[in-house]
Amino acid sequence: MKFKSSIVFFSALAAACMILLASSVQAADSPDRLEGRVHMISTDKATLTLHVSSSGRADLVPRYVGLTGKTQYTFQNEAGSFDQIKEGLRVICVGKFDENGKLIADRVDVRKRQ
Repeated sequence: MKFKSSIVFFSALAAACMILLASSVQAADSPDRLEGRVHMISTDKATLTLHVSSSGRADLVPRYVGLTGKTQYTFQNEAGSFDQIKEGLRVICVGKFDENGKLIADRVDVRKRQ
């Protein structure tokens, strides 16, 4: 009986470890995200400067978003283009942060002015 309970225990332990490992791998692969208002668009159209609220406070922090030829754009949940991005509009940018803290955007979703 002791052998049978040991098998159940180690099986449960192995299952728990696999679940934790799978969730950590999934979390590592999840994209990064920035949401804020466009403060400035670089002249070479390669970088957006966003004003992002800091931890729910009223302080606005500048954050930088890099754009590439592969960046996709949507405007109010429909296919869009870079030309629809204007200063003052709210955007949601999804991608990965580089080593300098700049988000390299895979997707930029432009929202209505609110």
